Amino acid sequence: METVLISDANIFIDLHKSDLLPFLFRLPYEIYTTDLVLNEVKSGQATLQLFLQSDDLKVLSATGEELAEMALLKRKNLSLADCSVLYFAKKNGYLLLTNEKNLRKVAKMERVKYHGILYVFELFMENNIIDLPTAISTLNKLLEINKRLPFDIFQQRIDEWRKRR
Repeated sequence: METVLISDANIFIDLHKSDLLPFLFRLPYEIYTTDLVLNEVKSGQATLQLFLQSDDLKVLSATGEELAEMALLKRKNLSLADCSVLYFAKKNGYLLLTNEKNLRKVAKMERVKYHGILYVFELFMENNIIDLPTAISTLNKLLEINKRLPFDIFQQRIDEWRKRR
């Protein structure tokens, strides 16, 4: 199992909107992101700052040479922030956390392991950070808030979770 996770902005934003962002830092993993991603995150910025100060969230900054390498990835319809987390995930063997469809597609092509918010919820439950009813109700709340999430896939997972009860 990976010991380091690197997160894209949308994971932080979704966790903040569902009131679970602090729980991410209870997981038994090192959590990284990049300075470019932090610049994208508006929602949850104060919470992230607390975890930066406590060193629970680590931030990677690219050198000029690394930025040039990231620019090559940018040709694949990704933002520079997306390229930054993909670059460091690939370079360091980190597990990439993202819900963004284009980033996941490129990560797959680049052979970078990735997962989305559903995986994070599973980790929360496996590590007894939230219980099943909380996961279901919070995921339903998140589906109402973020219309970009794939409703059918999320609803299928919620149905699977309900059968576990």
